Amino acid sequence: MQKRIILITIISILLIAPAAFAAKVFLNGVDITDVKNKTFTKVKKVEVDASGNIHIDAPQYEVKVLETGGDAAEPAVKGDSNAAGLTKQYFLATQGPSKRVQYKLTVVINGTKRLVIGAQESSVIEEITGWLKKGKNVIQITAEKKVGPEGRLSNAQSDELKLLIGEGHEEKKIVKIDKLKATFKCDAANTKTFTKEYTLVAK
Repeated sequence: MQKRIILITIISILLIAPAAFAAKVFLNGVDITDVKNKTFTKVKKVEVDASGNIHIDAPQYEVKVLETGGDAAEPAVKGDSNAAGLTKQYFLATQGPSKRVQYKLTVVINGTKRLVIGAQESSVIEEITGWLKKGKNVIQITAEKKVGPEGRLSNAQSDELKLLIGEGHEEKKIVKIDKLKATFKCDAANTKTFTKEYTLVAK
């Protein structure tokens, strides 16, 4: 009985540490303090340093800090592709002259913001398998015009940025989308902020 009380006390300290001491949370050495609604399973080690910062060692997770072209970098945590029991891989990729279109794209999957693609990024290819659950997934993409000091680079509707979402695979470090599931589009002629929603059934 005493061991159980000690264990609960330790867990409670870990949970309240960020709020009580303004501590930071690191996953595999990367600051993920701002990441929300994420569950980590099969964690190898959790350590609290002298400053109250929490360090999580979980090699099965890949952590990236995404450069967002002048906007604040967004931490993205991508889980093990088999964590949800999925047998397929799913990818997101941009296509087109994003710098001339000047739109920032925010990707929300099942209610959680997962990815921000800056208006100045040239191209992005990202595996999203670890962010999906088996069955129905709701993906929202919001496009926000970001015109810098240089002004509008293009007013042409023909300058179009596409965000492709699909089932695919990686072969010799090249990602191939085998089945396209959704295509989001925005062009340089548009200046409005808008959101579109897609349903992806993951297998």
